[in-house]
Amino acid sequence: MLFDAISTSVKEMRKAIWAVWGHSCSTDDEPMHWFCPTNPNTWCKYNAAINNNLQNYKHKPSVAKAVRDVIKPVFADLSHPALLKKCLGGKTQNPNESLNSLIWKFCPKTIGSSLQIAEIAANLATSVFNDGNQILISILEKFGLKINRNVCVSLAERDNRRIFTSRQRCLQSSFEARRAKKIKKSKEIELFQEQEAKKSDPCACSEPWVHYRENFTKQKRSLRLSGLSPEFGLLEENSRERTKMPTEQEAKPPVVSPSLEQWGSLSTFRGAPGEDPFKWLKEYDRVAKFNKWDDMMCLANVYFFLESTARQWYVNNKGTLDSWEAFKNGLSGRFGDRQKYTRRAEEQLKCRSQRSGESTQSIQSVLGLCQEVNHLMIEDEKVSHLMKGVAEDIYQALLTREINDIANFIKWCNYIEDMKQKRVGRKRFERLPNVVPVTSLADETDLVSLIRTIVREEVHRLLNQTQESLDSDSPILRRDRSRRS
Repeated sequence: MLFDAISTSVKEMRKAIWAVWGHSCSTDDEPMHWFCPTNPNTWCKYNAAINNNLQNYKHKPSVAKAVRDVIKPVFADLSHPALLKKCLGGKTQNPNESLNSLIWKFCPKTIGSSLQIAEIAANLATSVFNDGNQILISILEKFGLKINRNVCVSLAERDNRRIFTSRQRCLQSSFEARRAKKIKKSKEIELFQEQEAKKSDPCACSEPWVHYRENFTKQKRSLRLSGLSPEFGLLEENSRERTKMPTEQEAKPPVVSPSLEQWGSLSTFRGAPGEDPFKWLKEYDRVAKFNKWDDMMCLANVYFFLESTARQWYVNNKGTLDSWEAFKNGLSGRFGDRQKYTRRAEEQLKCRSQRSGESTQSIQSVLGLCQEVNHLMIEDEKVSHLMKGVAEDIYQALLTREINDIANFIKWCNYIEDMKQKRVGRKRFERLPNVVPVTSLADETDLVSLIRTIVREEVHRLLNQTQESLDSDSPILRRDRSRRS
């Protein structure tokens, strides 16, 4: 009641405080429900009875008049406007309890701690409560400690789990489930109390002794008597089979080997000239989707996939890169120029052709360049780029076919390639790079290449003989040098 009025006004809070005092002091002769809510779902049973036309309502024993007069000044102090103004916009005490639980987590009550340890625990709890577990990374870096990837991933997962749990508990379905669970628990407690009453008075129990003995056995096996939470009901039935004692080998604890999450195949980004950040970001998003990372996990792990200039840029601008979207925009703006990479792809696409000895698998390379130039390029334009770079013999064979799409182009290229591999042909001479060859086959020999090889070997042999004759020092030359000296 009071929590609902906290964020409204001081008047509503004063009204709620005095409603508690008046409701607790009301009697049948002197009802004081002036400030109690009168809506249909009111917590005041007196006003609810009036709404339902029930005139036979009787008050429970109320606070004595002497006590009422003593506690009235306390309620007056609690409802003072100066005090209530400080509570405007406040919430319940759950945040305070959550902060206290964090403090006891760092500094347990069961372990004696000094004042300095308690202060450190309070400071750590406040930092985690306000900024999440990832604030611990900044604290460790201030001490000069190195942080590895597993620590960052673990802290980010904790924050994500905490946010997910809080959102789930705010749902209406979660509230109804907790309420049903609480009602079920109260019914189990009432049933247990009834069974306890029957057990304490055996004469009042009309059931046979055997059935009473079975109920008594169940009570002994209840979770509450075992010191556990009774929210899941009674324990399972005891098995009559004797438990076999484990051997020494079976009693050893299992050895669990740590397993690392698969990162997928992703290269690091260095920020060097020529590296395309847009293509690297696409690969990173693909790996993140494979590992089921959200934006927070992507931002926490990206540091380990940066090197050299890119990593230094990230360290220098870490304060402004507070979200994954901000990081992508910053990386693209610093190391990427969409028009420059598009122009480079256009230049490569103009001169990209099937090289000598290269099969029709170069089709995928041309299609990749088309995707970089324009991802909305139509099929006819892609086929045009493929046709102008294909080998001459395949081009002549494709002219007789009606090709309108890429699938049909690849189909006929593979067919022609297979047929030419089965045929015995002659090798043509080598062409320069990025020049369309006469044929796509380059594993055969011809007469021109054979003659060129023989001539090259003969010239090389004659040059070696001439060099050897020049290096040889004849007696005439030695005598001539001695005379000159």
